[in-house]
Amino acid sequence: MKKQDLKTGMIVVTRRGEKGLIVLNNVYGEDAVIFSDKSWTGLSGFDDNTLEWHLDSRCGATLDHCMSVDIMEVYIPDLPTGFIKKESKFGEMDLVWERKEDVIIPEYTMEELTEKMGFEFKIKK
Repeated sequence: MKKQDLKTGMIVVTRRGEKGLIVLNNVYGEDAVIFSDKSWTGLSGFDDNTLEWHLDSRCGATLDHCMSVDIMEVYIPDLPTGFIKKESKFGEMDLVWERKEDVIIPEYTMEELTEKMGFEFKIKK
């Protein structure tokens, strides 16, 4: 899914599990994701093609923090929604997009593992 596919009323879920409401063409002049009655962020901070949060001067935080805002799922709720609380229940929602990420299993030589651990060891079979 791309940012241009998002519509007002859609619910997004971030990497850290926070729910947000998409609100386009709002009175503040910027398309936004509203996370609660006191927290929102502009959609301009998300990449147009990946829905990942831009890691640049706008973020002003660590890579882990910025990645935690990445949009992982997009839903269309069956009922209209208002402000969102972390504990909000939305009833049935249709999942319309989910980020698929490959799990990368790192490979190490015994020498690399010994260096990472800081001491020698044996692997049991």
